[in-house]
Amino acid sequence: MFTTPHEVQAAFYQAMRQADLHLMMSVWATDDDTLCIHPGGMHALGFHAIQSAWQQIFAAGPIQVRTLSEGLTLQGTTTVHSVIEEITLVAHPEHQTHYCYATNIFQRTAQGWKMVLHHASHAPMHDPLFDPSEPAHTLH
Repeated sequence: MFTTPHEVQAAFYQAMRQADLHLMMSVWATDDDTLCIHPGGMHALGFHAIQSAWQQIFAAGPIQVRTLSEGLTLQGTTTVHSVIEEITLVAHPEHQTHYCYATNIFQRTAQGWKMVLHHASHAPMHDPLFDPSEPAHTLH
């Protein structure tokens, strides 16, 4: 059982780094409206669809990922984390690195804190405001 949203998020990214489906699914709420949107638009709604999506992703092996510029908002039993994900594709000959903006939403449940939404999208590297080494700033 995860006692804080930070524990859930840490386990989520650890699961990616280890391609550990069991650990990945332990972070997710089992509700039908739990949602995961991957870069490029892969959309998984509900626990079983999310499990199937991660199983497909992990078939390619572990994901080298780290988070940068974390921001968070806590309102009662819900926490919203916004991060920049740095993802390096080690299977690619040039070890390509990509960045994504991600929003992770966690809710406190009877089973502890659980992820209810992960939405990641490609970060526009041509944007002069994007600098993964700088903390996030509110733009509007």
